[in-house]
Amino acid sequence: MNKLFVIVFCLLCTHHVFAQNKYVDSLINWLQTHPEQDTTRVMMTHRLAYRLSEIDPSKAWIYAKQSEELATKIGFIKSISLSNINYAILETNEGNYENSAKYYMKAIEFAEKIDFVRGKSISYNNIGDNYLKLKNYDKVLEYSNIALKLNEKIDEKRGQAINKEQIGQVYYLKKEYDKAFKSWNESILLMKGIDDLNMDITLSIDIAKYYLAKNDIKTAFEYLNSADSLATSS
Repeated sequence: MNKLFVIVFCLLCTHHVFAQNKYVDSLINWLQTHPEQDTTRVMMTHRLAYRLSEIDPSKAWIYAKQSEELATKIGFIKSISLSNINYAILETNEGNYENSAKYYMKAIEFAEKIDFVRGKSISYNNIGDNYLKLKNYDKVLEYSNIALKLNEKIDEKRGQAINKEQIGQVYYLKKEYDKAFKSWNESILLMKGIDDLNMDITLSIDIAKYYLAKNDIKTAFEYLNSADSLATSS
């Protein structure tokens, strides 16, 4: 069982990095051929910083700062909020949770100025994710549920699915397996019709974990095989 989990995760990571590299290359090419200092360039540098956060953090910091500097220059508040989210993600990746929280709160502060609900929901969810890493489960639930309410307000289905998946992780780690199963299935329903391979794989593995906890090895393997098939399908 452990070997199959490792195989699935390795396939997921390989696919993810390959897709990330292709997307990063396309963004760099775009920036090289579009010198205009406008909101489109701000968003492209923001996206580049976000994608690079997992594969080249030092370059991600450079693009995140470029995005914030140009956004500040032209008064693009939404992207100032997004830049702080990028900073927070990079601090989290380095294990600097206190600095990360400061950036998320700054992102929320700017998002409040223009009622950028999605920016607020992402920030609150990711603060919850930081607490998940710190194993403070009550805080994870607190911030994930704030994010969930915000995503419900704007009918952001994928955001809600991410929130519920994270909430399910808390219940699973607390060994409240039926609550985890319920939350993960709600996430699956929200993802219907949304093309997101990584979430599909994550949720298949989650359900496999539930059945493994229930000692239903046969069903757990079925979901692991489903995750394996998804990971190798593209």
